[in-house]
Amino acid sequence: MQKFKRYKDNLYKQKRRYLFLLLISLIGMFIGIIYFFYLSKANKEIVFEQLRNVFKMIEENTIDYNSSLFNGICSNLITCFLVWVLGVSIVGIPFILLFLFYKAFVIGLSISSIISCYGIKGIFGAILYIFPHKILFLVVDILLVFYAVGFSVKLIKYLFFKININFKDVFHKYLKILGISCFSLIFLSIYECYIATFILKLFTFLI
Repeated sequence: MQKFKRYKDNLYKQKRRYLFLLLISLIGMFIGIIYFFYLSKANKEIVFEQLRNVFKMIEENTIDYNSSLFNGICSNLITCFLVWVLGVSIVGIPFILLFLFYKAFVIGLSISSIISCYGIKGIFGAILYIFPHKILFLVVDILLVFYAVGFSVKLIKYLFFKININFKDVFHKYLKILGISCFSLIFLSIYECYIATFILKLFTFLI
């Protein structure tokens, strides 16, 4: 009975942590959406020009897919590894949470930029741009951040509060999360480069 209660309490604590990270993501996305409207007119025009160039490259099929895929995989794996390493460090929690906020912020900013640039048609473009891969990227980030924060907290308890934990098992599990995250990010990078780009061509027919 006591073991069941301990498991239930642990599950409740994890649920609160997930909700906290989800809240950070939603706040980041909302601020990203709002932030665009506070940009100066000149900066908005720069964003619009970049968007038009991207969709023009998609329409004309002038994207270097191999280079794009390589850069995407490298960027995603490097940030994934950095977050993982920050989880091992004791002072990494604020930076980990800031990383999650920033990732959600970029999604929100992209949504408002596309809709503002293309009007009603931009709603369709924004949906194609973020679903499902951008959301799945964010889900992987939340999962990684969840375990990074959890590992960091356990490390602090172990080093400073002398709370006994099976450090070998905890680290092995944390290492497994790194592998799962890397595999997921590689798969999503391939999807984003080839499939998502092909799907976005549907939007270029409307603009």
